[in-house]
Amino acid sequence: MSPLLRLVRPFTLLAPLMAGILLSVWASGILDYRAIVAGLILSLLQASGQVTNQIVDRELDKIVKPYRPLARGDVSVSTAVALDMVIIIVSLLLMLLLESRLPIMLALMIMLFALGYNTRTVRCNLVLNIMFTSISRGLLPPLFVYSIFRPIDSTALSTAIVCFTWVLSLQPTKDILDVEGDRMFGYRTLPAVLGVDRSIRLMKLMLVLLYTPACIVCGTFYTPLVFLSVLAVPGLVTLKYAYTRFSENNIAWICFYLGLCTIYLVLSIHQLLII
Repeated sequence: MSPLLRLVRPFTLLAPLMAGILLSVWASGILDYRAIVAGLILSLLQASGQVTNQIVDRELDKIVKPYRPLARGDVSVSTAVALDMVIIIVSLLLMLLLESRLPIMLALMIMLFALGYNTRTVRCNLVLNIMFTSISRGLLPPLFVYSIFRPIDSTALSTAIVCFTWVLSLQPTKDILDVEGDRMFGYRTLPAVLGVDRSIRLMKLMLVLLYTPACIVCGTFYTPLVFLSVLAVPGLVTLKYAYTRFSENNIAWICFYLGLCTIYLVLSIHQLLII
């Protein structure tokens, strides 16, 4: 894989691409060009966040992830910045294809939260660290896609809350293998603050006491969300593999993304079945 392609971390672009396409089907019951546009915008925003993160963390990556392109010297900082700017410009141009202001505003909010996550102010604050990722990857994408097709209502809000709690509960898995480096640079991730074992226990509690109740309560507004509560079970199981490295991270982190895609898939299938 080329260094520039590794810089955007292609696997992490799967969830936003699926979010755009599957959530478009969920919101509208059809698959047209807007679904592709939504998926590309979300994927590009994710890619920009990945490139920005590696630019900011290039010294940290030399310690914890020396195989990354910037850390190895395969890509220069100026090239990475240029790539990041191109990605942002293309995503902004795609936003112009959207037919109303609200989805554009929500897409810009996703961009700001994704880029803002990489600031030292956010990375060194535990609450902001967790919330910025949970908002940009969990709360805002369903609202963004839904707003392309129809006004935001209780269905959109309740779905966004469920996705938010899923990301909030499991996104700290991405930091488990980076604990020592994060502590060295003063980054206050959940594993760096609580330790890995206590973080895993807290994530399990959040799945049971936050994600599952959110599915049940939000399911009173939109019934399919109730059935998504069963995802807490595989979520709990995958946390057993938080120490098992896979690619750049661990198996629990991979399953976190697959779980998010499963939520999108279930909602889109339900929409197709009722129309």
